Amino acid sequence: MGGMLAAIIVGTLMPGCDTTIVAIGISTLMEAFGVDEVVVQWLSTGYLLALAIGIPVAGWLERRRGGRFSWMLGLWVFLAGSVCCILSPSLPVLVASRVVQGFAAGVIITLMTTLPVEMAHARGVINVGSIMSTIMLPLSCGPIFGPVIGGIILNFLSWHWLFIINVPVVVAAIVLGEKYVEGAPRPASLTRPFDPVGFVLVAAGIALLLFGLTEVSRGGDLTRPTVVAPLVGGVAALALFVAWPPTRDPRRAFVNVTLMRRRSVPTASAAIFMAGVVLYSAQFLLPLYYQDLLGADALGAALMLLPQGVGALLSRSLAGRLTDAYGGRVVAAGGFAATALTTAPFLLLDPHAPTMLMGTILFVRGLAVGMLIVPITTCSYTSVPDDAIPDTAVIVRMFQQVGGSFGTAVVAATLSAAGGFPVAFLVVVLAAALGSAAALTMPRKRARRS
Repeated sequence: MGGMLAAIIVGTLMPGCDTTIVAIGISTLMEAFGVDEVVVQWLSTGYLLALAIGIPVAGWLERRRGGRFSWMLGLWVFLAGSVCCILSPSLPVLVASRVVQGFAAGVIITLMTTLPVEMAHARGVINVGSIMSTIMLPLSCGPIFGPVIGGIILNFLSWHWLFIINVPVVVAAIVLGEKYVEGAPRPASLTRPFDPVGFVLVAAGIALLLFGLTEVSRGGDLTRPTVVAPLVGGVAALALFVAWPPTRDPRRAFVNVTLMRRRSVPTASAAIFMAGVVLYSAQFLLPLYYQDLLGADALGAALMLLPQGVGALLSRSLAGRLTDAYGGRVVAAGGFAATALTTAPFLLLDPHAPTMLMGTILFVRGLAVGMLIVPITTCSYTSVPDDAIPDTAVIVRMFQQVGGSFGTAVVAATLSAAGGFPVAFLVVVLAAALGSAAALTMPRKRARRS
């Protein structure tokens, strides 16, 4: 499976980095198109919302046409979106191109876990923790190296190069995918008709929730219509989706929510929701901490956070091995606890503390957060049959996305209301403690598939 894993890693590199690479270029793009920050932020918002819609589509597409076809389609669409970004003559065209990119990224990021897990199971490999830790490396690299790459590009080149760098990487991924990506045998039970009503409800529900939470994270008042209306609409759409009769029939459901009856799926979903809260809220807070209190620019803040990224990369492979040996429950609970302990110093730490001390704390914190996603994702598959893997991946990935947006919104609102970083970091510590408790509800060992 070495070639297939390499193809998946290369294919996930740019979707994993693209959000953070572009985010650091917001000021440059504002100047290039002569617009304000509110308008240009749609480059990130459109990408995020389209990515969320791409997640459930990935599950249906894989069931309908197979993993290999879906993977290659996702790469080609992402490449097309990147080329359109490069050639965009105006901001509306660039936003539309980013939406295409985001949709493809949602498909790619969802399939990156299902394809190797299905293939491993087809070959009789049950313990997939090490495989998961390998294929998730690109998603770890995105928040770490994306801002640095983007900052370097904008120091020397035009904004077009934020998207030009996608092209050779994605072309390489397509070449590797054609050669190495295989499709696992698909049982007939995987093929379901397209449910347009179910698709509209779940896509609208997730997109509205994320949009409302994004508005909060931008400093929007919790009572403003731009916050309340999408949040209420999102919850209502998801409630209607669950109540929609085909959704409760595994043979017709756009996303098989009946899997929530199996212990590993709801418990892993709760844990990965909290992991999203912890990871994305800190990813939002830490650069602001350095920028507001130390006066660092975006690139300087990204460089200061590199020790945390290095720690997270180093612990990924260990997380996989420990998960295979002891199960995801223990590893994830320990990772959450360690994350809480290594975030706590920011409640009291002077931002002007010695660079070595700050770097050491962030490095150890990186080791801790690197132990979260791999064991939870691996554990989510422990009590589901192989033909339910695509739906399980969709459910878990959606919980992670909503958790990330929720966490960012909460700490942003906390900064505005409480007016200080200590209280905001306390929110992250408490979220990590809750995550540890959620992880302890997950199954201890892999259940026999049925």
